[in-house]
Amino acid sequence: MIKKLSKALLIFCIFLGISSGALAQVEQTGSIKGTITDNEGNPLPGVTVTVTSEALMGKQTYVTTERGDYRFPALPPGTYKLVAEMPGFKTVSRENVIVRTGMIISINFTLEVTTIAEEITVLATAPTVDVESTKIAVVMDKDMLKNIPIARDLYDIVNAAPGVVSEGQASRRTSSIHGASVRGTTYALEGVNMDDPQVRYPITNINFDVMEEVEIITGGHPASVGYTDGGYVNVVTKSGGNKFSGGAILYFTNKDMAQYLWTDEQVQALGVKQPSVDKLWLDGSLTFGGPIVKDRIWFFSNGRYIRQEQKSEFIGPYTDILGRTHTAWDYEKDEKLGFIKLTSQVTSNIKLTGMFNFNDIYMPYSSSPGPYTTAISTVIYDHDRAYTGSGVLSYIFNQNTFAEVRVGYNRHWMPQIMQDEAQDLPYIRDYASLYGGMTGASYNTTYLRKKFQAGAYFTRFQDKFLGGNHEFKGGVEFEDAYGDLSRWRKDNMAWRIDSRNPKKYYYGDHGHVTYYYFPPTGNFAMIDRGRRFGAYIQDSATFTERLTVNVGIRYDRSWGWKPPISKDASGNPLSVYLGETIIRPSVSAMYPDKFPNGINPFGELSCPEWKDLITWNSFSPRLGITYDLFGNGKTALKFSAARYTEYLMLVYIAPIRPFHPETIDFHWWDTNNSGYPDMGDTFVPFPADFRGFDNEYALKKLDPSTKSPISDELIVGFWHELFKDFSLGVNFIYKNKSNIVFDGLYGIDTDEYWYHPDQAASKKYWIPFTTTIPGTDQYPSQTVTFYVRSNNAPLDFTRLTNVPELKRKYWGLEFIFNKRMADGWQFNGSVVYSKAYGNIGGWYSPSQGWSGYVDSANDFVNSYGRLDIDRPLQIKLMGTAQLPLRTTLSAYYVFMSGAPWNRTASIQPPTSWCTANNAYRTYYSVNIETSGDRRYRSENWLDVRLEKEFGFGNYGRLGLYIDVLNVLGFSGVSIGQNDVYRWNPVAEGADKTGTKTLATSYKVISSVTGLRTVKASVRYSF
Repeated sequence: MIKKLSKALLIFCIFLGISSGALAQVEQTGSIKGTITDNEGNPLPGVTVTVTSEALMGKQTYVTTERGDYRFPALPPGTYKLVAEMPGFKTVSRENVIVRTGMIISINFTLEVTTIAEEITVLATAPTVDVESTKIAVVMDKDMLKNIPIARDLYDIVNAAPGVVSEGQASRRTSSIHGASVRGTTYALEGVNMDDPQVRYPITNINFDVMEEVEIITGGHPASVGYTDGGYVNVVTKSGGNKFSGGAILYFTNKDMAQYLWTDEQVQALGVKQPSVDKLWLDGSLTFGGPIVKDRIWFFSNGRYIRQEQKSEFIGPYTDILGRTHTAWDYEKDEKLGFIKLTSQVTSNIKLTGMFNFNDIYMPYSSSPGPYTTAISTVIYDHDRAYTGSGVLSYIFNQNTFAEVRVGYNRHWMPQIMQDEAQDLPYIRDYASLYGGMTGASYNTTYLRKKFQAGAYFTRFQDKFLGGNHEFKGGVEFEDAYGDLSRWRKDNMAWRIDSRNPKKYYYGDHGHVTYYYFPPTGNFAMIDRGRRFGAYIQDSATFTERLTVNVGIRYDRSWGWKPPISKDASGNPLSVYLGETIIRPSVSAMYPDKFPNGINPFGELSCPEWKDLITWNSFSPRLGITYDLFGNGKTALKFSAARYTEYLMLVYIAPIRPFHPETIDFHWWDTNNSGYPDMGDTFVPFPADFRGFDNEYALKKLDPSTKSPISDELIVGFWHELFKDFSLGVNFIYKNKSNIVFDGLYGIDTDEYWYHPDQAASKKYWIPFTTTIPGTDQYPSQTVTFYVRSNNAPLDFTRLTNVPELKRKYWGLEFIFNKRMADGWQFNGSVVYSKAYGNIGGWYSPSQGWSGYVDSANDFVNSYGRLDIDRPLQIKLMGTAQLPLRTTLSAYYVFMSGAPWNRTASIQPPTSWCTANNAYRTYYSVNIETSGDRRYRSENWLDVRLEKEFGFGNYGRLGLYIDVLNVLGFSGVSIGQNDVYRWNPVAEGADKTGTKTLATSYKVISSVTGLRTVKASVRYSF
């Protein structure tokens, strides 16, 4: 009866998963398989094989088939013992069988005939080379996570993998993997996709102390992985066990444990302050897990608290335009994390797992302020909260068939609120001051992101079928995503001033005032919705026990829409008045002179629901081949060819709204001499495209024929087990991303795109101009041809479309080595030589589609070259040695080439040339050198940990350790290197006649880096 109910429940859950969809899935488990023969090599059917492990509830037992085969599917990561027994034969046990996430371990037995009961124990050497899978993956197992002196978070774990380059943004913590953009990485917790649906970076922080192991797949993704052209980061969490276990850890540092690598005299001479240092870093964590019912229900729990107090770089005191004095200030961060997981073996066939993860961050001042940032101009992270929950039902039909149903939910609430004392103040910026003269932050902001996921998956092992042994997989996936953005300010005016000028005029003879359309309260949210459905099938077929062919295909359908929205009138009455009365004089024929259809952007506005804004349908084939070169499971040749499609981020549809642009700028004259913008003054709007405020017109900002970008990947690899527990892999990776989605310049009346100089339309509307900019210091003179907009150009706006001229390419040769913990030492590392090139970068801004990177033909001048993510040489080494007296020494070393950069300039053609060519005279931003012609200095880091452990028998273990970070003393100076600010040539031609204005930041040292830090920790475990 129980079996019948179990099967009925499984069928119902699968039906539910198929009908409501599923989430992207990668194995959270591994498998053990093998063949049992007698002394003469004949297969032995009827052998009882049993597997046990501390990671496994109870034990699993199977009987070999008529071909002597056995298989244990869906085993959690851990170390296993196998026992094979049969009457008339010696019992054989195999110990130390290590199972990793996503690996299939082959263990064959030979049983000897005997007349007495006898058992043979074999200490197995677990294979280090996967001779069946074609994916490139590294696993940070529990030994690495425990010992290596990396920061205690997922971000630094990922950055330790081969081919990974960190963007280095504290607020986002994103990385590029093998030349993909930072949005090309998928993060998963227990199979639940953790990517923010709006912008695709991790939606929550994952507690380091709950990680059992982390698998980072950097290439050769199987069809079960969707929307990932970079890496797939798969976090497997701890589950408890049949014994109670737990512990506590306290991680600590403060300003007295940091050493400045610059003397006070040096930084004073440079006019900067010492680097920011943690006044206090306190990281405390408690863990407890064990059985609720042995072999039936386990639990694992963790709570963590992080307190960071940092000394800012603020250089004060400073008195602002309102007469307030700002002094040096410090900031702090409080973060709380919680985790609970329940695992239940309902029957021998049914397993249920539930998990909940919680994260809360409070920061009274936004992090990483610069040396001229006042406290009032920051925002409060007012309890940034993220929740992640999941449930998994696993059903093993038999040793060859199992299925899973997964559901998951993510929610992230991000409030960024202005300081209390700034809420009632106008927003003023004084550009005469290094401090910006800001009287507060620009506005209040909240974000809400949430995502529901569900999925059903099926795996079938079919041996001796169509000439080989097969592992068939299939699944369906569904996601319902939501994102909103709310911004508000009581006074929606931003006043730009220059206190050096009369009347504080920004331009010398008149001022500059900006008005946001935001309402005065936070009851208005711009909402984006998306849904995704995916399905895949794949087969891993092994022939002659040496050749494995992995083939698969997935289909993905994504669509997005917007519900109806409305907003209140803005808070500053002057902005509402201007919106009702202002008509711009005909200062430019490029744009209309008034708001369309009587719309007042500062008044009450509404927009109806927009359905089916965008739909992507795409197929992604995958092919992989591996060959066990010598047939001993120690050497493999690998080949992989794959196509990946892109996740439909909600950010692609977010700017498609009628309330755009978000601000309107006005020239301002203080007509009534009040010293402040008010009703009696004169206002003239800047040239701007007011058509975007119209609902129907806003819809035209999206090309209806837009399709998913694609990435094609080719990998050739060689993997070999050099000696016991040590493997070496050599891979060549080539990737090409095309069909990239971006906001290209579009003439709505002419139905033409004209953002690239080679386009037919562009040749009508962009006029080439050649000039030579004289050199500065060590920089040579540079001749460049850029493009000046014709006055005959049509009315235009930026429209999201596939831009075929944009390319992002990568090739890399990487050496990966892995010595797992055995015989008292472990050693992992990689050396990667690579090239990331093209004309669109991979960092956060250039990969979001609406960054304005192709709004002009000049965006393609000298643009094809090394990308921002390019680091030609990367060396990452990490290892641990167990020393006498229960002492452990670990180290982590990184060398990385410096980031590329190139010189730019703003160039304005002469008036006479513009008149003769009917061209629009303004400054045009141009690359005057090829992208990546120059590089910043390389990075060179070494961190070391020394730990001493004390044992207390049944009462647990106590470890004391010290981390020394930046042992080699890497330091640097941030100095303005781009020399040219503006160039005004007197005529066209390759000469150097004209006026060159140097950039104000040229040769200016803004900050220094260089700290050597000691961190102490104590951890207790039982």
